[in-house]
Amino acid sequence: MKFDIKDLKSWSNRQDVKVGDVGFVACDFNTLLTNKATLVTKATIKDIDNNDSRCFLAQPLNGKVIFQYGFFLPVDAVKAEKKYRCFKDLYEFYKFLSISPFAKKEFCRNMLLKFSFTYRERNLPQCATTTMINRIDFDVIGDPCFCYINNRDFKDWFDNYEIMNNKGEWQPFGVEIEDDE
Repeated sequence: MKFDIKDLKSWSNRQDVKVGDVGFVACDFNTLLTNKATLVTKATIKDIDNNDSRCFLAQPLNGKVIFQYGFFLPVDAVKAEKKYRCFKDLYEFYKFLSISPFAKKEFCRNMLLKFSFTYRERNLPQCATTTMINRIDFDVIGDPCFCYINNRDFKDWFDNYEIMNNKGEWQPFGVEIEDDE
């Protein structure tokens, strides 16, 4: 669960919450922060107690008993998690790297040669590397669409590395997918 800390409600800013608000409640801050989804409850605020640190009296949406919680996070404050998949083919990777991609009929694999990109290992995020694509190999015996960029296939890149996108942000080595994909 991703959210901005300024959106989290507690006793100190309880006046921002109204009876009837729907959101996520928890007894302690770490439950929300560490994303322990099984301990975070989606509930409706039934009352607000000004004399207790667990000031939010809330009823879970599944109809269980009203309980007191110390923290409340409005539903609209939770940001949707982005989902990614690895690149399907060289053209999709080319579109990601290119500022103004050409139509697919004009694309050939040699267009990717000499492109550079910045990546980092997921297990070692403090070290980034910028590399130039100097080798593209294909699996001629198995799947001819299966390719290697600088001796690594897209699955290996996706599983072990992150790539910097054109906004300067790190993301998994692939493309963002929609829920219907």
